[in-house]
Amino acid sequence: MQSKKPKLKIGVIGVGHMGQYHVNVLSSMLSHRLIGIYDLNLDHAEQLATKYETRAFASLDQLLNRVDAVTIAVPTNLH
Repeated sequence: MQSKKPKLKIGVIGVGHMGQYHVNVLSSMLSHRLIGIYDLNLDHAEQLATKYETRAFASLDQLLNRVDAVTIAVPTNLH
């Protein structure tokens, strides 16, 4: 009997315009588990977390301590 591989725990940093698309897609994928999101605007992050049934983290370190990988979605001028 083969054991199931643990799902990759993933987070999203930055949930502005493009980050919201990332959260939408990642929340529906079965290959991993969306652990939560972080944004400088905590109120916005909390609203989005409620919509996608995940958690908004108040600090970047809190999110990073709980995930295996992150998607970083920042404005183009910050790339």
